[in-house]
Amino acid sequence: MCSILGVARSTFYDWRRQVTTVTATAARRAELAIEVGAVFTEFQETNGHRRIAQVLSKRGHVCSLM
Repeated sequence: MCSILGVARSTFYDWRRQVTTVTATAARRAELAIEVGAVFTEFQETNGHRRIAQVLSKRGHVCSLM
């Protein structure tokens, strides 16, 4: 397959290893998503994004409204 595509075998294996690597940003976003879900459930699923961001900020999580 690598010869058909014209790439070195080592390049393919480097690319494949990077795909499975979790970046720091992705890990932080996954953790923040869990926290957002917990806050949303804690307040009986009535708070919007502004209130959830405010609660997360008070608890020490860095987040924005975007």
